[in-house]
Amino acid sequence: NSLMNTETFHLSPPLPHHTQAINSLMNTETFHLSPPLPHHTQAINSLMNTEFHFCEVLRVGIVTYLDPLRDILPSHHQHTIFHDLEELYGMSYDTSIQLKACCQPYCSSAPVPYYVESVGNIYHSKLDRLLSVVVSRQSQWTQSHNLISYCLTSNKEFKALVENAEQRFSLHSFVDAINEYLPKLPRFLMGVSYFTPLWHEDHKYLTPIIKGVSGTVCSRSEQGKD
Repeated sequence: NSLMNTETFHLSPPLPHHTQAINSLMNTETFHLSPPLPHHTQAINSLMNTEFHFCEVLRVGIVTYLDPLRDILPSHHQHTIFHDLEELYGMSYDTSIQLKACCQPYCSSAPVPYYVESVGNIYHSKLDRLLSVVVSRQSQWTQSHNLISYCLTSNKEFKALVENAEQRFSLHSFVDAINEYLPKLPRFLMGVSYFTPLWHEDHKYLTPIIKGVSGTVCSRSEQGKD
């Protein structure tokens, strides 16, 4: 439940100048003269919640499994099981920081907590690296799961740690986190695009992102059938 509760997701304390700017903005009489479209705001909040949740899942997985297992598993086993997960966390964390940085409170009575004018450029800057890491992660999926099964039967320390941690957070939830996140990304980006005015510059970023991520999702699905 705590993972899904984005109210508990704290990236870092707000910078004083950022806090002052937001407070100043909220206190101006013109703040609510031209509010953003509610559907656009809701779509962006759905995207943000997905990103924050993915980042938190990876963070908890690193703390729960990857860090303790550094002293238990040989380095080549660590690489096979947790291949690229730290890099995925780094990218998601950076994305979350950027999303948080451009947030403005919508209004106290709104059903959604944040308004963000643009998200396309944030995701577009990371698109190529994200897709490269996803493809690399997919190529290691079978080896990763086979090695987990092997270590559970051959390494008592690994088995004990996993069995103890599984009561709180599943190892497979960590190593397969991208499988839940990636299909959601183009869907929510399409929602943002649909409710973004055609003149808005976000469209030039959103279109290639949606196409690239959707193509990777389809490719992964086809590989899964083989």
